[in-house]
Amino acid sequence: MSTADLRRQLTQIEAAISQQKSALASLERDKEALQRQLYAASNFPVLTLPVEITTKIFSQCLPDVEYLRSCFSQVKLQAPMVLTGVCRAWRDITLTTPALWAALYLPLNLMNPAFVTETGRVEEFIDKWINRAGLYPLSLIFYTREGPNFEKEAKNPIGPIRLREIIHRYAHRVQYLELGMPQDHIRQLGLDSCSFPLLQEAALGDSRGDRNPQIPFRVYGNAPQLRELCLLSDTVLSSYTTPCLQLTKFEGEIDTLELFTLAPNLIEAQCFLLDLSFVPASAILHSRLESLTFSAPWGYENPANPLPHLTLPALRSLSFGQLEESPVQSLYSFLTRSSPPLRTLSVDVYRERDAFPAWESCFSCVGATLENLELMFANSEFHTGIFHLDSQTMEKDSPSCLPRLRTLNILESQVGLDFWALVHFLYKRSTTSSFAKIRSFRFTSSEHFFPSDRFSAGASGEYHEDEATNHLANLASKGIDIRIESMHKAHVNHVQYVPGDEAYDAPRT
Repeated sequence: MSTADLRRQLTQIEAAISQQKSALASLERDKEALQRQLYAASNFPVLTLPVEITTKIFSQCLPDVEYLRSCFSQVKLQAPMVLTGVCRAWRDITLTTPALWAALYLPLNLMNPAFVTETGRVEEFIDKWINRAGLYPLSLIFYTREGPNFEKEAKNPIGPIRLREIIHRYAHRVQYLELGMPQDHIRQLGLDSCSFPLLQEAALGDSRGDRNPQIPFRVYGNAPQLRELCLLSDTVLSSYTTPCLQLTKFEGEIDTLELFTLAPNLIEAQCFLLDLSFVPASAILHSRLESLTFSAPWGYENPANPLPHLTLPALRSLSFGQLEESPVQSLYSFLTRSSPPLRTLSVDVYRERDAFPAWESCFSCVGATLENLELMFANSEFHTGIFHLDSQTMEKDSPSCLPRLRTLNILESQVGLDFWALVHFLYKRSTTSSFAKIRSFRFTSSEHFFPSDRFSAGASGEYHEDEATNHLANLASKGIDIRIESMHKAHVNHVQYVPGDEAYDAPRT
């Protein structure tokens, strides 16, 4: 084929390609025109909702404080900001709904330095945000969060002086204030030099976990409605002088028991403690405390035991983790001394070996009122003891039998589960009039105790595994919430009854 023929064919192919491109472009234009017509004619259900319903849905999208603490770098991806970028209708609704702007979270050391260094830009942003909140009470959360580039981030120009001006400007509208930053920065904020007439909850502390506090100073002396105080990270209560007299709820680390003397109106306390630097000569009486949880701070073990130093006659809920020594004797003395109407008890029994009879004495102190029992790291001695609380050797009306028990949790167990002992226990607790009907049972254990999908139905091997499972399913069908889990798998979770020829009534003892 000659050179002229080749050039002619190449020209023909190029012309065909050009025609195809032109046709494709025409089809693309037709497609876009049809899409515009379709969007104009379509009714999207979400866009036809009344504004009041859409607003309510948007309010449910707001992240809580705990989520913001853990995902502080994703603030722009959370409501309300993310809602403004979906469509014009959503943007208009979001910008005109004050409740969506009543909370402001700023990780100060992660802000763009160029934005921060420009005079007034941060203040202008905060003013614009808060103005959208209308007359709603404000929740302000400011953090200096430690990160991989902390030394660089710590030089952020948003320092205590600028932050002080912002907080003082809006103090009269603040309902919740959280400050995660070093103690010397909080000192410069002058929290005691301005009035917080609406402040009800506050959280503060060193986000870097500084366990060497400076001389304590007063905070929130002009906050008459402050009722709840949370200390962040490893901040100790003795780092600050707080209005303890008016507090009803406290969460944080303590190193003395002064809290229970200084806060006579306290109703709920979650205390982290390692050592008690001062032990009172006699047990402190607190007549209003209803809920007490104490454990070691994260990363520490074996906290001191405050039970010998407290008398709490109004206590309804008690929870404590692993202590320096066996807690059973101090718990018995505490319960005997306090005589509380305890309804919930959660204890770590890791150190308890062959000591269940001593716990029966504790149960006898609170058995008339106890409804919820949670055991952490229980051994087989505890399994046997709990499942035989209603044995024939005991009086049915004995408080040590826990006749009002409604929920039982055995968590992080050190051994496997005797399913048939459990079945007998649940049947008796759900059918015998001497006991309150049990509502839920939960068991968790290390994964190696469940090597397969089939359960061990008891050491004797007398019963079939599927028969035990069906008994549990039968109990579940009667309204008991049953969950049996290993670390990564739920083996029995709201089990359903599998019909068969046999009626799964309560097994004979």
